[in-house]
Amino acid sequence: MAEQAKIAAKETRSAVPEEHRSYGVTTCGAALGDKAYIAAFLDLQARRLSNDIDSMSPGVILQVIDDLARESAQCASVALYYSLQCRADYLLGTHLPSETRDLAERVDASLRKAYARCCRVDLLNIEGTWDNQVDPTSHRGFMVLRTSHGGFGFRPLERRALFLNTIVSAIPQMMGTDNTPPLWPSLGKVLGTDSFKGGNAEKCWGVFLSSGSAWSKELESEIVRVKELRNAALLAAQRPHPPQANEVFDTSNIGFGFGIEKLHRAVFNEIRAHDAEALRLRAGKLPPNDPRRLAFQHSRTDKYSNTLIPSMPDPRTPFTSLEFCSAIQNKAGAHQSALTGLVGRPIKSSAQTTLVVDPSGYNIKKAQGAKHDGTRQHHDAHVNAISKGLASARIRHKGGRNGNPRTCKDIFSGISVPTEEGTRAYQHIIPDLEINGRPLDEGPLAGKIFLADVKTLSPCDAYTDNQTGEPNAAVNARQKRVNLDYHAKAQRLDEHYGCNESHGFKARLNSHGRDGVVLGPVIGAFGEMSDDIKHIADAIATELANEHCSYYSDKKPKTVRSYFRNQLYRSWGLGAHRGWARLLLDRRCLVGTSNAPRGCSNRSNYRSAHDEETAYDSYMNPEPGFRAGPGDSYDAA
Repeated sequence: MAEQAKIAAKETRSAVPEEHRSYGVTTCGAALGDKAYIAAFLDLQARRLSNDIDSMSPGVILQVIDDLARESAQCASVALYYSLQCRADYLLGTHLPSETRDLAERVDASLRKAYARCCRVDLLNIEGTWDNQVDPTSHRGFMVLRTSHGGFGFRPLERRALFLNTIVSAIPQMMGTDNTPPLWPSLGKVLGTDSFKGGNAEKCWGVFLSSGSAWSKELESEIVRVKELRNAALLAAQRPHPPQANEVFDTSNIGFGFGIEKLHRAVFNEIRAHDAEALRLRAGKLPPNDPRRLAFQHSRTDKYSNTLIPSMPDPRTPFTSLEFCSAIQNKAGAHQSALTGLVGRPIKSSAQTTLVVDPSGYNIKKAQGAKHDGTRQHHDAHVNAISKGLASARIRHKGGRNGNPRTCKDIFSGISVPTEEGTRAYQHIIPDLEINGRPLDEGPLAGKIFLADVKTLSPCDAYTDNQTGEPNAAVNARQKRVNLDYHAKAQRLDEHYGCNESHGFKARLNSHGRDGVVLGPVIGAFGEMSDDIKHIADAIATELANEHCSYYSDKKPKTVRSYFRNQLYRSWGLGAHRGWARLLLDRRCLVGTSNAPRGCSNRSNYRSAHDEETAYDSYMNPEPGFRAGPGDSYDAA
């Protein structure tokens, strides 16, 4: 009877006209049916996402990037980071990995072209970004790191396990757990009726993996693959075996992932942490002056430097496309596309030693005696940024655009010096800022008046000579020199003018700060910053948080302080990257050739009274008497 029914069903299907036949169905954006139908559906989606820009039907990824990049490379990069690289995630999570492999490879190829369009350099090229490159895949390794590890956050095919994530999330809901009823109990024979109840967590996939289902086979294959990825990352990072305990990877295949919140993130956070260590080891094997080594080692964990990729465009720190691409290339340790054709040309300056343009632009940035005063403008921009932050927190200070007064002259006035010297003697030491922390109740600057001398550290010998491999090592070493130089200068002035120990320059200097320490905020060549800048940022964030919480009593000070601190990370970090990019682009006119492009053209306009900034300040710092908390208005009196 069964055989007869099978034959009858086959004959009935054969009798259906071709135009009325159905080989599959698309539901909720996923294809079900014959393999050919699913393959055709995924091929259509791959073409929709990843077709070349010059095809009859351009792909979404490259079309969006091309449209945005014409206006702003930064906007295109942000769209790529937050949206476009995730466009295929749903398809990868709702179809078998064997079915989506071709789709993922085509999307990855399209994303590679998109990143090259945004950055003006192909950082994902496995053959390297310049000829005869040592370790040519290091830039690709840099790209796939998380931004918090100093990378770009790119997620290629091998760094995704979305099908695994979907299955681990969906099947327990189908069968039900101790806390939730089953949604599809009729699948109990395939999935196991009580697989996710009681004490079955360690063997919850046992019934499913033994069912012989194509889906179960691919689930087990994905579990094995991510474990192999982790083992490979451990090996590359030279981590011990067996590794430290991990709640995700220490479980067997039949219990993998169940009960883990945000499994995909947990899996790849672990893997990427080892990837970061492996790349650190690889960077340490590069030549001491290799730009990839310098950029990664010194800025990989710095929160200011690492804001470049994930930050939304800031109206207070606008980038032109040229500036953004230059900043990206500098952060990645790549060659500067803006210097193509100028490499090897001499740089005009009044210095005795004539430098020539190098592919990374380091010589242009560190050139001394150059015209147009670019170094001072770069320095003053950072002083003004810190001054603006202090003013926003109502921290009194001297120096900078928002200081009162805007200069720190005459800080040493009153010291007894020869009459003929007059006030000139007091101008031998002029810090950039004097920060009055006496009114502050908490924070690293509370209770003292601090002197600060802001420094910018170009990519000079301070980087190549530092072989520690520690992040921020060069800027922190330069910071220590600031304090030593100030005290040495004060000692020399005391000896020159015959000042006594209790009323001389050194005594006045020791009356500031903690034990006379002079702050030395240093902005590094890759956007990284020294510890003293972080102390100033903490003081500003603390004051802003205290003021904000005085109006909104339902907010936690720690959370609000973290918010304001992150705002400073973004604003100051983007300002640092833009400052170095502008210095390089502006100084191209110093190259000894008649057709060298001049800087300062097409620069983004800065509006101090920008509407968004006004709205932000109005919301975050309301007038006194506005609100005490939700529903708790009160009068200013």
